[in-house]
Amino acid sequence: MNNVTTGAVTFANYQLFRVNPGISSEHALNQASMLMACVNKLTLLGETEEDATLVWAAHFLGEMAKAIIDDVNLGGSCACADRQAV
Repeated sequence: MNNVTTGAVTFANYQLFRVNPGISSEHALNQASMLMACVNKLTLLGETEEDATLVWAAHFLGEMAKAIIDDVNLGGSCACADRQAV
């Protein structure tokens, strides 16, 4: 996979944080996977320890991971459209 991120996607409905453009899709998806591993641990800990702070942290990390995945998909869609136009 040689696509790159587009930098078009933000997370949590805010313009403050955005996926950076030009990152390889492979690297971006690896980072999203690591974020989701953290989400899994935080949600488990948040539930067992009844700590809402951990659950909210997991929520925002999940939003970040989703933004990365959405941006990678957008980059792939753009690459496919470019190939079809040729």
